[in-house]
Amino acid sequence: MFKLDEGVDTGDILAQLEIPLDGNITATELYEKVEKAHVQLIRDNWADIINDTIKPIKQDEIKATVWEGRN
Repeated sequence: MFKLDEGVDTGDILAQLEIPLDGNITATELYEKVEKAHVQLIRDNWADIINDTIKPIKQDEIKATVWEGRN
């Protein structure tokens, strides 16, 4: 979960989860996992979001990757 800014996925990180994957996951299954992660992130961080106490973390551009999209 990140703050929107001028770039694409470049805003400060507010919270994040790791989604375990294996080589057999379908796009549909991935989107379902991502949707569940969104719900969990909001649920886990809601109080800090509405109380403006969440602590943003600057993204490290050196570690950034680009996703070219699905084939």
